[in-house]
Amino acid sequence: MRLIKEKDNAAFGGGNEQLQEKVGEMEDELYEVRTQLEDEQERANALQAEVESLKSQAAHGGASAAGQMQALQMELEDMREAKEKAEAMLARAMGG
Repeated sequence: MRLIKEKDNAAFGGGNEQLQEKVGEMEDELYEVRTQLEDEQERANALQAEVESLKSQAAHGGASAAGQMQALQMELEDMREAKEKAEAMLARAMGG
């Protein structure tokens, strides 16, 4: 509001040079603040996207780990069966 008042006063008040300079400075400051706000909003959006990505990876990682564990358990069971068969074959070959 102050910026608008000062700009109007500069336009209708005979063009006071100091007032015009002050308005120009305020407009520059407003531009800088808006630019900074946009940068901060972009940064916040990027951080939010990163958080969502990490949550997704953690959820997927948990499911992936459970799947890997199940696969390893199945492989271990297969190895036990193969060991038992090999021991039985060895015992037969040794004459036992």
